Amino acid sequence: MNTDKQGRGVVMPGLRRVVLGVVLVAAAMVWPGAAPPAAADPDAGVPCTVVGAFTYGPGLGPVPAAQAVGGGLTVTCVLVGDEAGVWTLPFAGTSVEGCLGGEGTELWAAAATGPEGPVTGGGFTYVRAGLTMDLYGTINAAAEVHQLVAHIDWLPVGPFCVPPTVAGVTVSGLGVITD
Repeated sequence: MNTDKQGRGVVMPGLRRVVLGVVLVAAAMVWPGAAPPAAADPDAGVPCTVVGAFTYGPGLGPVPAAQAVGGGLTVTCVLVGDEAGVWTLPFAGTSVEGCLGGEGTELWAAAATGPEGPVTGGGFTYVRAGLTMDLYGTINAAAEVHQLVAHIDWLPVGPFCVPPTVAGVTVSGLGVITD
């Protein structure tokens, strides 16, 4: 400890500056009009499992062709946030697809529902290469537009790409829903 000429303890000048700096920072955090600390967004990315089925007409063959696509997804999200729960998402749309891959655009059907009530719009696009599909979409519910992203396995019902065609598949994978 430092002392003055009379032997009294003296606080070092550098320490005074550190203490003053800490006091000023603390005051700025609670001073009226100061910006509050940002709260964590509970909807910043709710993890989900995705299962479902796709049907194709006329059916997938070895050469990519236009398809009418229908089916449904069940997206089950966990943890916290208003997206947590089960989303039941029937869909219909089109694709240009063959056994080895393709891409499509689907819209949610009127019967689609989720933890926030009826789904009022949205849909998804997907790209598939072999047995892997990446899905990107929106879900409109409760005056919010939610983003859905999923990476799923595409599992043909029956033999893979054996004539005449693949008419149906099941899907299973992981995704996330955010606001």
